[in-house]
Amino acid sequence: MKALVADGVVEVTLLGQNIDSYGRDRPEGEDLHHLLHARHAVPGLKRLRFVTSHPEDMDPVLFDDMAHLPKLCGALHIPPQSGSNRMLKRMARGYTRERYLDIVHEFRRRFPLGEVAADFIVGFPGEREEDFEQSVSLVGEVGFQQSFVFRYSPRPGTPSAEHFHDDVPLPVKAARNLLLLKAQEAVSRARHAAMVGRTFEVLVEGPSRKDPAQLTGRTAGNHLVHFSGGAELAGELIDVTITDFSPVSLRGALR
Repeated sequence: MKALVADGVVEVTLLGQNIDSYGRDRPEGEDLHHLLHARHAVPGLKRLRFVTSHPEDMDPVLFDDMAHLPKLCGALHIPPQSGSNRMLKRMARGYTRERYLDIVHEFRRRFPLGEVAADFIVGFPGEREEDFEQSVSLVGEVGFQQSFVFRYSPRPGTPSAEHFHDDVPLPVKAARNLLLLKAQEAVSRARHAAMVGRTFEVLVEGPSRKDPAQLTGRTAGNHLVHFSGGAELAGELIDVTITDFSPVSLRGALR
């Protein structure tokens, strides 16, 4: 990370399939909490993130880290995969809907401005309509910043492929995929509307890919923001006041 920062990098994401379990197999006992503190201290670093979190292994001490480490972004990617306890058990996820909600509520209690992103699987073997509806309701109850939705397909060598029949028809999977995305779109639209008029610190990434005359950046909560400004602002942290929105991004003006 020191080498990256020396080369001009200003934001680093620590990536793991289950980042929360980092260090638990290390005899010296350095876990993710210790890793974040050590990397936060790298001179010149402006932002630090970590993904992806598993609800079963979430350590609430990380929420304190987000509140007290200025460079650590207050955004969690913590996939529920389903809002149905019956499906979570079939998926062998190791937690319940109630446990998931407890984690989110504790995170927002300690870090009120924190954002939560999600992954969902639709059409997992045995998923009934009532199971899917519980995923839809979870999107509204949590108010995710973003949801990534995937259709189940058998993967050779996995327990689900070996023990379950892929019994949800493809058209049903496609319909559920679309409905869950629409539920997230409604949540995103409402959350973005509430951000209009507020000012956020944005890390400028550079010219927008869709409109090179505009700059693109992200808030600490990982919201995409488009605004007018000079290319020399790339890599800088600047204050942007939100003026308009869509379900997928925000528009703003330099403060």
